[in-house]
Amino acid sequence: MKIGIFGLGTVGQGLVEIIRQKEGDIAIAAVVDRSFARKQQVLKEIPASADRNLILKDPSIDTVVELMGGIDDALYVVRSALEHGKNVVTANKALLAEHGYALFQFAEAQGKFICFEAAVAGAIPIIRNIETIFRNERITRLMGIINGTTNYILTRMRKDGMSYGDVLEAAQKQGLAEADPTLDVGGYDAQQKLALLISLITGKWVEAKNIPVRGITELSSQDVVWAERFHNRIRLVADYCFQNDNHYMHVTPALVNEQNVLYDIEYENNAILFQGEYSGEHLFMGKGAGKFPTAFSVYSDLKHLQSGSARWSYQQGQGYLALGDIADTSSAFYLRLRVKDQPGVLAAIAQILGNNALSIASVHQDHSAVAAGEVDIVIHTHAAKRSRFYKGLGEIQALKNIVLHQIYLPVLT
Repeated sequence: MKIGIFGLGTVGQGLVEIIRQKEGDIAIAAVVDRSFARKQQVLKEIPASADRNLILKDPSIDTVVELMGGIDDALYVVRSALEHGKNVVTANKALLAEHGYALFQFAEAQGKFICFEAAVAGAIPIIRNIETIFRNERITRLMGIINGTTNYILTRMRKDGMSYGDVLEAAQKQGLAEADPTLDVGGYDAQQKLALLISLITGKWVEAKNIPVRGITELSSQDVVWAERFHNRIRLVADYCFQNDNHYMHVTPALVNEQNVLYDIEYENNAILFQGEYSGEHLFMGKGAGKFPTAFSVYSDLKHLQSGSARWSYQQGQGYLALGDIADTSSAFYLRLRVKDQPGVLAAIAQILGNNALSIASVHQDHSAVAAGEVDIVIHTHAAKRSRFYKGLGEIQALKNIVLHQIYLPVLT
């Protein structure tokens, strides 16, 4: 197999090292990278250029590895590679979430494959397992931690008592968060990955933009402390369920308890738990990011293509998946409110919840972390329709005694 690599960043360099160490029958024919001149120590004897045609117009190269990131340039490279009769391996979830529906159909028409194991969960082999072992199994529930940056931030906020802002800065210095971390901390990276997973599971395309998403930017160290008090931890969770013939999914920070397998997934590790209709519960966990974990998934895709066992994991031309309204599902909730410390405030909040048929499991107050004359009220509700909870939230927010915009987290079961 002769491959051409677009992008010699962290993962690209990791792939070069793996291929050299394996000393197998995968040859790197060329590399295209904008700063190739500064990477000669990595390249050594490999031909390199900033000119895309070095790879695209070389008929001896049968597989293109796209590790550029971004969307527009990557889209041109992937489509051009397919047009020139080359298979594609990519780690680019943003590209596939945005253009995958058309790209997969185009690749099939060309008789070529797009492999993307590294695009979803780093080193965790979730794509290959779903498209082979579980291909004919209906997956009725999937939940996972599929963004290492946010899990690292939430872990350090809890273990080191650091604020969200301080941990984010530390993560950026260590290369675990981008200079602009919006995709990660806003939940959009996980949203894109969830769209790819559910497209694979259902055989119909899921548009990432239609998946409800909430990130972790509103969380504070107080929420982490409150979670610990009740033997819970906060995780950013990608959640899907098939229920009453509807497909429900969202990305949200959530509380998980000690019995939940996501409770012990720390730092930048990822985990995906799913329930098969016949096969039961399955857990996949491992490194969700990093130079060699991600590069190894790329290498694994190359070997998969080389073996001739690649097959279409997404059923082409089956259309788009209709998503159910997540508000129609049920959940228990954690709700933290900062209010003026005045008589009648708690009673007003409780009345609103009661009027919306929301049952209170427990109520707690804390003056220690707030300004004088204010108090944090933490309420745990029993499970109820999310639509009723959201309606109650709107009414609570309108109360004149609310100081801080409310923080709420579903309780994951």
